[in-house]
Amino acid sequence: MLSDPQLHYLDNAATSRVDPAVAQAVSEALTELWANPSSLYDPAVAAQDAIAAARARVAKTLHCRSDEIYFTACGSEGNNMAVTGAARPRKHWGNKIVVTGFEHPSVQRPIRALKDEGFTVVEVMPGADGRIDTQKFLAEIDKNTVLAACMAVNNETGAVQDIAALGKGIKARNSRTHFHVDAVQAWLRMPIDLQKWREVDTLSVSGHKVHAPKGVGALFIRDSQRQTLKPPYLGGHQERGLRPGTENTPYIVGLGVAAAQGQQKLRPRIAHIAALNRQLRAGLEELDGITLNSPDDAVGEIVNFSTGCINSQTFINYLNTRAVYVSGGSACDKGEPSHTLLAMGCADLTVRTALRVSFCADNTAEDVDALDVGSVFSTHLDGAVEAQNVTVEKIEKNEDNGTVSINGGIEEGGVDLWRSGDIYRTVTYDDYPVYYMMGELVLPVDDSVTLSDSSASVDAVPVETNGAIEVGKTVSEDKDDWTPYNTTVFTKDGVVSNILRIWVP
Repeated sequence: MLSDPQLHYLDNAATSRVDPAVAQAVSEALTELWANPSSLYDPAVAAQDAIAAARARVAKTLHCRSDEIYFTACGSEGNNMAVTGAARPRKHWGNKIVVTGFEHPSVQRPIRALKDEGFTVVEVMPGADGRIDTQKFLAEIDKNTVLAACMAVNNETGAVQDIAALGKGIKARNSRTHFHVDAVQAWLRMPIDLQKWREVDTLSVSGHKVHAPKGVGALFIRDSQRQTLKPPYLGGHQERGLRPGTENTPYIVGLGVAAAQGQQKLRPRIAHIAALNRQLRAGLEELDGITLNSPDDAVGEIVNFSTGCINSQTFINYLNTRAVYVSGGSACDKGEPSHTLLAMGCADLTVRTALRVSFCADNTAEDVDALDVGSVFSTHLDGAVEAQNVTVEKIEKNEDNGTVSINGGIEEGGVDLWRSGDIYRTVTYDDYPVYYMMGELVLPVDDSVTLSDSSASVDAVPVETNGAIEVGKTVSEDKDDWTPYNTTVFTKDGVVSNILRIWVP
């Protein structure tokens, strides 16, 4: 990144670095705009004016009126306000909700809560390209549909949905249906014009995705919908009574600065990131077995791909040691399998080996190069590589990250070992172990040797066998299935103390 050439942050869809100009504006507001904006004296009026200016800046990016922008704590809060606030007041005439199958948890979970309240929920799944079939979605809209929701840009694949067509179709079928759009991943990444998206009733954005601080966002509520939206919170009259609580003036000011900068730089940003996107895709095309999960016309900021042989978390942990930071999907899912890829019908291996790279304008070609696996590593789709003889000439240990380099490590044609607990394993870009033949050795077995066998399947619970006699019997029963690829033997003082067999595809 431009701010630190040694750091390659490629997870901007999760959060972005606060822009220095935004940080400066927040800092000044903390000390100068300290008064309560709801008060009537001069320092309070100054805070009110600053909030009004920020509101106008955000509105300008969305091509809507300033009084249609309501400040929130984040995109998730905006989604909750819109979803529950629109559905519940309409329950007296309808009970159906139509939503895509890949929404952010802050849309999915409130809708599931509404289902528990008696609403009927229809989830429309995307196609294999990550896009919603507009006609399929619209076919579910009927006279009982109180709410329809679709994110503008998917947070995991970057797939862009046809919001304009969906909005027109929804209102044509039921003019009373509330249409909510989660635009967190779309805002300041692509043009948004709510004069053209006239059928969108509410739309949420977030600050920390666009170089503002965490803890501030905004919700667009079309003026025609304000009276029908029931706020989830009760309290003061801030934000026209829809979002009570003393306004976070410094962060709102910061959001306004981020909005203004983002709008000013939108066109060069799109061009710059498109170039990074092409560079990454070109590098991935040189590798065998890579599956691109992001469609060709996704926003340039997001590239989702699967290796087909690399467990996501394994890859992420290794890249972390190289100051390269990516994710396996949505940060809000805390490492859970991608519900987006599952909704797209992706195979289990595709889901488990998926990575998401997400750019911002600060990223450089060097960041992409740091991720380029093709120049140093290769995948082994057929399992472990053939064993090879290695003469150990040099061993070095990195105490900071627990790695051991033999003969200069993999970049110098040697071997890298990575410590996981008390086990050292070979570091590669695939999740298959690579074994090096060092010669043969016959060792005695400890009487209390323990065998842990989880080779039945990828999710198998380890079966433990204890004692030399019982372990010997177990091994003898299917001796042909114990290979260097799935079996690790641990020794202590020259005696076999533990044997581990794992599942290997």
